Order: sequence, then C-alpha cells, then structure tokens
Amino acid sequence: MFFQWPRMFSDWFSERAVPKAATLSFLFHLALFLIIDLMIGVTPLFRSVTPSVMVELREEAKARAEAAAAEAERQQPALVFVEVDPTKPSEPPPEKPFYSSANTRAANPEVGNTTTPNIAGREDSIPKTFDTLRPTPEAAPKPEPAVQETPPEAQPTQQVQEQPKPAEPLPKPAETRVEPTPQTKPEELKPAVDGLVVAPAIPEKIIPPAQPPITPPAVRPQTRTRPRKLAEVAPDRGMVIGEKMKSTGGVRRFEIEPSLDVKESPFGDYDRAFIAAVQNRWHQLLDERDYVGNRRGKVVIEFRLNMDGRVTATKVAQNDVSDTLAWLCQRAIEDPAPYGRFPSDLRRLLQKDYREVRFTFHYR
Repeated sequence: MFFQWPRMFSDWFSERAVPKAATLSFLFHLALFLIIDLMIGVTPLFRSVTPSVMVELREEAKARAEAAAAEAERQQPALVFVEVDPTKPSEPPPEKPFYSSANTRAANPEVGNTTTPNIAGREDSIPKTFDTLRPTPEAAPKPEPAVQETPPEAQPTQQVQEQPKPAEPLPKPAETRVEPTPQTKPEELKPAVDGLVVAPAIPEKIIPPAQPPITPPAVRPQTRTRPRKLAEVAPDRGMVIGEKMKSTGGVRRFEIEPSLDVKESPFGDYDRAFIAAVQNRWHQLLDERDYVGNRRGKVVIEFRLNMDGRVTATKVAQNDVSDTLAWLCQRAIEDPAPYGRFPSDLRRLLQKDYREVRFTFHYR
C-alpha cells in the first residue's frame, strides 16, 4: 500500500504550485530571520523589540565580572622586596606580603599579641628591619712632602800625573851662567842641560769635592682617627641603604633583633643586587648636582626588565617632585643597564622573557 497525501494538500499544490511554494519559502525565511534578530538584535529595526530584561541581565553579568576581577586584584598581595639577614634562616611564614633571598618569621624583642612586630625605627615608608648606612666618601690623603734624594757619594778617583817631558833646549844666552847649588833634599836635581836645571815632578794633591750633609727622611707619625659613631666601627649590614622601619605592635615570637614575615623567592638574590645598583647610581647623580634635600615627595617609575638585562618601556607613573628629579630617577635605572641575565630557573618560573617592575624613589 502506497502513502497518499490528503486530498486537500494535493489539490492545493496542484493549482499554481510554483507561486505557492515561493510564498511558503518566503514566509519560512522571514520567520527565521525575525527569531534570530529577536535573540541577538542585529538590525536597528528590530533591536527595540529585544526584551529589556535580556539587556539588563547582560549588563549585570558584565558588571559582576568586572567587580570580581577588581576584587581579586585588590586582594592579591603586592610583592615587595625586603632585605633580610641571610645568616638567620627560618621556616616559611604562613603569609607572604614580602619576598627576599631567605625566609624569616615576624619576631621582636618585646612580645605581644598582635600580628605586626614592634620595630623601633624611624622609617615609615620602606620596610627594613636593620640600618644600612651609606658609606661616607673617604677624604683624599694629603700629599707627603717630597724627599730630596741625595746624589750618590762621589768616590775619589786616582789621578796619575804624567811626567812632563824635558823642556826643549833654548839658545845659550850671552854671558849667562847658572851655578849649581847643592840640595839637601833626598831627591837630587837632574844635571843641567845647556845651563838649565830640570826640576823633578811634584805629585798633585787631589782634594775630593765637598759632600752635602745627608739628612734622614722625616717620619710622619701615624694618627688614628677616633670613630664618632658605633655604626662606623661595626661592619655594614646589607646592600640596600636605608634606616630601620618604625612599626608599633608586638608578636608572640621572641628575637633580640626584629624581623618580618618574609617569603624566600628565586628572585631574591637577583633583585637584591639589582636594587643596590640602581640605588648607588641614584646617589651618585644626586651628589653630582649637590642635592641638599630641599624637595620632598616620591617618584614611581614603571619599566620592563628583559631576560638579557636590558631596560625598556620606561615611564614615570607618579611624580610628586620636579621633572628634573624624576629624570634622575629614570637615569638611575637606565644607566647601569644592561644588568645580569635571568637565571634559567627564573625564566621557567616567569614563562616569559621579561618582568614588569615598579620602582619607587623617596626624596626627603
């Protein structure tokens, strides 16, 4: 038995089949277009037909995603380098607001019940648990008086006096005769030659030249300068120059010297040398311009430190002082470049060939 269309459909398609099929196709595609436009709002004609509820949900989802990203960025602790004493290692702290070349736990001489250690310092913006003073430039030594070198003593040279040749005979003068006179000296006179007497040679007495008196060189007494401060006697601690921070509170862990919760990082040793190089160059530039601390504020420089030690994309993110002082900060970062290459473990940790660095300079 074969399938047969109902009679009404067969009659409808039999009459004017082509125009009717075109009409059905047009209606089908129009309905499909309206449905798609209603869902995504392609054309301005039907965009107003989009329900306002869908627009509100879309905007709300976008705002919620932006708020979540901002909250995650705010809660993520900013990693700040803190120089620690590597001779006093400790177990890793539970939290890591700071990083360095070694682990340290928060401790202080006076214990308490807070989460912040008590550190009796003066610095209020840079975290540091001990003083590292800037070495004072040594004064140039006074030139010692030149000691006149005495010429070597002249040795008397023995001079040999040659015997003079006998004088040539002179013509015999008229009516002149010299009588020989007896000599009592041990050496007798030589016989006369044509009336003249030849005397024996008298050796010449050699007198050595007078020598200047030799004076011994003056011996300067060694003076020992007395240090004015105890910090000048004690060896320097750390490479990053700065004063101990001021922090009120007190944790339960006891140590004679205060410390912070610091997490060991593979970047610790590299950043320690990098910060010291930038800081030394900054102080040199300030000394060349006789900076006396008449401006106060801070300068924040952002840049990219590449794996080969080059510095690129440098920009001033914040400047509370003059443009000249901000330019000195930028030069302090760029002049020592290129720095050391990233070790292989740092490259594996970064998974890229550069680091985004933010450096803050404080003028006081």
